[in-house]
Amino acid sequence: MKIITSHERTDMDALASIYAASLLHPEHLPLLPNNMNRNLREFLALYRDALPFVTRRELPSRHIAELLLVDTPTIAPMRGMNERTAIRVIDHHPVPAKPAPNAVYESDRVGATTTLLMERIHARGMTLTKLGASLMLMGIYEDTGSLSYLTTTSRDVQAAAWLVAAGRTIWLTPTATGRTPLLATRSSIDAVNRT
Repeated sequence: MKIITSHERTDMDALASIYAASLLHPEHLPLLPNNMNRNLREFLALYRDALPFVTRRELPSRHIAELLLVDTPTIAPMRGMNERTAIRVIDHHPVPAKPAPNAVYESDRVGATTTLLMERIHARGMTLTKLGASLMLMGIYEDTGSLSYLTTTSRDVQAAAWLVAAGRTIWLTPTATGRTPLLATRSSIDAVNRT
């Protein structure tokens, strides 16, 4: 079995990165961490059915042959992992001083891990849904302070521009207050899901 996951106390960049990695690696199951920030729980309460994520309860009891970690260099061992589990990390944080011996690290200094994955999606010419583009834009916005933090790079700005061009939905994007406005009506949710 192959899975994609991220750190506990998951933020929007981690969730968006799991989603983006699932587009690039459809043979992997996109696994939600157990503990997520409140804004993610609110977002998933509305859009979970339209996204490909699985929970640990839904994960089959099988050996994890490959683990793709996004937005984190490590996680606590989980059921199904052992010394034979191949680990690949895609992250915007620095590689740890003592990296895991069985892990391959792909790290670059950008403001958000979603940026690294969006660059690959763009290079492949992949099409995004409005909901997927919106989720990924929220990931970049959250980790870059809406493109205002000193760690924001021109690559983050370019990735955000690609997502805007891909049709992200403005009313899903974080506001200046940092809160993510969420759609409250079933008809609005259905309209996003159809695109």
